[in-house]
Amino acid sequence: MNTIPTQELFHQNEKVFFACRTMEANHERTGGKPDVPHRHDFYTIIFVKEAVGKHFIDYVEFPLTGGMVFLLSPGQVHQIVSQGIPHGDIIMFSDEFLSLNFVSPEFISNLGLFSCGTSIPPLTINSEGMERLSLFSGEIKKAFESDQAFRFDVIASYLKLFLIECNRFAISSSNDNPQLMESGRSLIRLFKELLEKNFARWHTVKAYANQLNITPDYLN
Repeated sequence: MNTIPTQELFHQNEKVFFACRTMEANHERTGGKPDVPHRHDFYTIIFVKEAVGKHFIDYVEFPLTGGMVFLLSPGQVHQIVSQGIPHGDIIMFSDEFLSLNFVSPEFISNLGLFSCGTSIPPLTINSEGMERLSLFSGEIKKAFESDQAFRFDVIASYLKLFLIECNRFAISSSNDNPQLMESGRSLIRLFKELLEKNFARWHTVKAYANQLNITPDYLN
């Protein structure tokens, strides 16, 4: 049985809490060959500007085209298979980065953009949104590549703006009832709180589902 590899966040051979690079650089690094399916132990934003191909997330196939944003949580299995050189930005950060730069866990969970499953589809961004996201990701890259003081404060600020803009498209593209969306986000927050407090004692989905008064299937 093959084990799915888990990648840690490195930049220039050093383990870090934040990094960003282009899709072009990743393509060059792999010699144009797709990575094997793998997991990350950090959050990943893939902002696709131009591409042709496929993106597999938790073994579900999505098209890889320009004007899309993929948001991956730690632990999700993914693989990109592109035809030709893709263009876009990859933004990666850990929970430690959020904590060190005063981005609250509630901010991330309230947006509801990151999911432990494939229930959150990739976002389709219009031309106006692409311009705004390009501006934010450009400022993130500029700060990351500089040695200015407080550069990670700058990065955290633009990261929040990037995610808020993404949230606008997540809401506009969703066919769900807003009340149900908010209910789902609240449920995720409660589950994470239970997980943090009880992970050493509770090892089954059923235990958490019983505490939340929902079925194990629904929690899955």
